[in-house]
Amino acid sequence: MKRFLLFSVLFCFVSALSIHAANRDLVLVDANGKEIKDNVTLNLNKVTDNGFGPQINSGLFVRNTSGKDVNFMVVADIQEMKGENAYLQMCFPSACNVFDKKMKYESQSRNFRAKEKDASLETEFFISKKGSCVVVLKFYTTKSPAKDEKAVPLRLITTVKLKFSGDVMGVENVENALPNTVNEVWTAQGVFVGRNILDLNSLPKGLYVVKQNGKATKVVVGQ
Repeated sequence: MKRFLLFSVLFCFVSALSIHAANRDLVLVDANGKEIKDNVTLNLNKVTDNGFGPQINSGLFVRNTSGKDVNFMVVADIQEMKGENAYLQMCFPSACNVFDKKMKYESQSRNFRAKEKDASLETEFFISKKGSCVVVLKFYTTKSPAKDEKAVPLRLITTVKLKFSGDVMGVENVENALPNTVNEVWTAQGVFVGRNILDLNSLPKGLYVVKQNGKATKVVVGQ
């Protein structure tokens, strides 16, 4: 009887794990496409500067593994923010937002198509000297339309904690490593602004898209 009860408990536990794994319609992957486990903590400390200030990039992407369209949203719980002029920039899943203090943010919704390519998390921590930031990102399904300013979370899909910590003394200057790289700056509406603009703060307030080395990065100026 005891063996039967033990087997039943183990069976229920394994079944629960299987159901949880099956519910992960979206997963996080690194730059090499390796899947990140659910509810993991990542320590990020590589500081780079591509001409827009010292920053630590999450280097993560979101992948749709469900085989169907997934309407989702993100809840960002910023638990720590330290450092002079330090801030977290998050341009995912849709609009760009800048956070310079502890707070909780609920995003708009985004419909991730079944056959859509992996989407960059587009989350960076900017520092002027040294700083640290801890943010927990929770991905939920939602029925809210994209037009709603704040989506209503339904079922939890996956969770990740990002712990940023860096010092500009150890910065890897991407611009010096790629001296022939040309950057292009565009407005969010697709209007060309110029090339090789190193000081984005000289531009009017707004959202810009910086294209460099085959990648496009959204940058908010004036917040």
